[in-house]
Formats: sequence, C-alpha cells, structure tokens
Amino acid sequence: MERLITSIQSKDVQSVADTFPLLDYERVNALYIDFLQEKRLTLVAIHKPDTPQDAEIVISAPPPTYLACVSLLWKADYDPFWRRNIPQIDTFVVQHDDSELATDLLTACEQASKKHGCHALGISLPKDDTFIADLLIEQGYVAKGSGIKVATGILRCVKRI
Repeated sequence: MERLITSIQSKDVQSVADTFPLLDYERVNALYIDFLQEKRLTLVAIHKPDTPQDAEIVISAPPPTYLACVSLLWKADYDPFWRRNIPQIDTFVVQHDDSELATDLLTACEQASKKHGCHALGISLPKDDTFIADLLIEQGYVAKGSGIKVATGILRCVKRI
C-alpha cells in the first residue's frame, strides 16, 4: 500500500468529510474552493491500495483510505499573523495520531510557505488537541503571546522557517 500526500481534488471532498467527523462537508468544500482560488493550500494524505499485478482485468480499483487533511491559509485570519505575512494552518486532522505522517504534512506546509516567500508559519488549533500541540513543541513551534486565547480556546503557535 502506497501513502501519498497530495493537493485536495474535487473527488476528495465527500470522502474527507466522511472520514473526519470534525470536518463537515461544507467546511471541506470551502477548503477546496479556497484552494482553487489560491487562497490556501489544502493537502490530503491517503493510503492508495495496491492493484493486483497478476489480475487479467481490473474492474475497479479499491478506493483510497484518507489518513489526514491539513489546510494552510495564505492570508491568515489571525491579525498578528496577517500583519507579518505569516500563513496560518487552520485545519489539521490526522487519523490514529500518526506522528510520522503529521510531521510530513507539517514539513510540506513549511516548504510551501518558504516557496511562497514567507519567513514563518503560524498555526491555530483547539487547545485540547494535545497530539498536535505536542508535535508542534517537538518541531520547534512556540506559543504566540500567552498561547491560549481563553475566550475561544484556541492555541496559536509560530515557527521561523
């Protein structure tokens, strides 16, 4: 089975929404439309099942399994990031707390940000997402300001890239 990280496509929208309960169809569709309009980069990670090599005729390939979705907003909605031209990851879901996959997705976002001419990457996530919060600390991200905005329960982190 091959693992791929790729940009979201129209065929992915319903499957991503079905796979991740935190993301409903409208949210995933909005991520896709913003991606098409170049307002954001949205990546999905999938396991692509192997097609049997010895089969004479393959009627249909098994569907891929969606493992993760990350979305990076080029013009951040968090004002301190926006003022400093820091793109912001505002969606980051990974099945089974797969730290290797999450690290690969984070690295892909950092590389895309560098290519986009940015000097840092910001992240906004729910404060109770301890898996991603721990990963961010391991990867050198630091809390912005006091870290958690109590009114919204959002943790904001940033890293120079």
